[in-house]
Amino acid sequence: MSYIPMIKLSKLLKTLNLKGNYTNHLIADITENSKECIENSIFFVFEGENHNGYDYLEEAIKNGAKTVVSNYYFVSPVNLIVVENLKEIYAKMLLQLHQIDFSKITLIGVTGTNGKTTITTLLHDFLKKDGSLLIGTNKISFNDQMLPTLNTTPCIRKNILLINKAIALHYQYVIMEVSSIGLDECRVFGLKFDYAIYSNITSEHMDYHKTFCNYCESKKKLIKQVTKTVLLNKDDFMLVSFKSKNSVFYSLKDAKILSVFPVEIEYDNQVYKSKLLGEFNVSNLLAVIKLLKMIDITEFKSFLSNYQGVKGRMDLIEDKGKKILIDYAHTPDAVKKVLKIFKGAVVIGCGGNRDKIKRKMISQICDDLSYITIFTQDNKRNESLSLIMSDLIHLNKNYLIIYDRSLAIEFAIKHYDNVLILGKGHETHQIIGSRKYHFSDHEIVTEVLNKYQEKSTII
Repeated sequence: MSYIPMIKLSKLLKTLNLKGNYTNHLIADITENSKECIENSIFFVFEGENHNGYDYLEEAIKNGAKTVVSNYYFVSPVNLIVVENLKEIYAKMLLQLHQIDFSKITLIGVTGTNGKTTITTLLHDFLKKDGSLLIGTNKISFNDQMLPTLNTTPCIRKNILLINKAIALHYQYVIMEVSSIGLDECRVFGLKFDYAIYSNITSEHMDYHKTFCNYCESKKKLIKQVTKTVLLNKDDFMLVSFKSKNSVFYSLKDAKILSVFPVEIEYDNQVYKSKLLGEFNVSNLLAVIKLLKMIDITEFKSFLSNYQGVKGRMDLIEDKGKKILIDYAHTPDAVKKVLKIFKGAVVIGCGGNRDKIKRKMISQICDDLSYITIFTQDNKRNESLSLIMSDLIHLNKNYLIIYDRSLAIEFAIKHYDNVLILGKGHETHQIIGSRKYHFSDHEIVTEVLNKYQEKSTII
């Protein structure tokens, strides 16, 4: 943990206009994790999906917490501050304690239903020569030093500590994927973004947001935190309504598309060649080019032509006449876009205890656009696989069910020349119950191809 300039509780509460009679103390840290509490910490009691912070109160106090903040009253042996907007207060207190100097970093946020990882990773991989921190779905990366991540957008405390570390390392850029849930839960509250990109808006996370309107309202929150420019995809009709005083549009119409497989475009009298695949990646590429021009960077062409792409995003593997495409597509819109440019047998599942509305939509899309759909497991969590499958097969007339994902992949590769493996992409785990088990679509594909190569050699 980086150095924290300690301030007194009384001063912090006065700054936030929080009143009450509390035992004053220096603040060593502020956290929602009882294990991170040290002497003179402030501990926030949040109610999560699976855990209640109150259950860890004793541990937090034992580790040194002197003040507890909650949104309800209970008997506490240390200071108890009760507030209504708990998540906002958490962010405000952390920002007061850690004091980010936003003038020393260019903070870029990317949001949208699909495309966030491709855009952020492409930006990061190009800009890391000047020092870049990437915070996203695939990883947290200080230039090439990678750290694991649990969520697309980490908690506000982690984000603040990461940004301050990037500043201490004299990095020029922080590039962050900003999810709708992250915005709704104040994980980026109070952060001052220089730029933001909105890639697209389609239905996602309905298990959390309940309505598409709520989802859009969460996404809009980022606009208010942008100090310079918001880039909006004009080809997405929903994003046209997001227009603000500081927004500009980008569109496929801005460029002459020379090829989409792989992507090659002419834009602003320059030809950009890449190894990216699909029209949606034309849109992602335009967002990157336009943002780079805004920060006065133009030497992007040579980098792009040699860029191998983003792990788990449109990874094409060709072997002895077979073409296998691995992609993270797990929303109806993403699945549709991938299947429109690559025809074949599709191996796919849907996550358990998550958005059930999209299952029938994905099933219908696969039925319309694939040779055959092989439904299989994809992070079933605590939901019954048979219930997930009953939702998936509802609108599909040409399907197989193979519960074991490795066997589903093997069957598809053995029987079809063109295979799409969708949903997991870069992931290296399978979530069953509450535990994570190692699993990689890439590794299984390699094993299967090697297996059949050995058999053909023996023959």
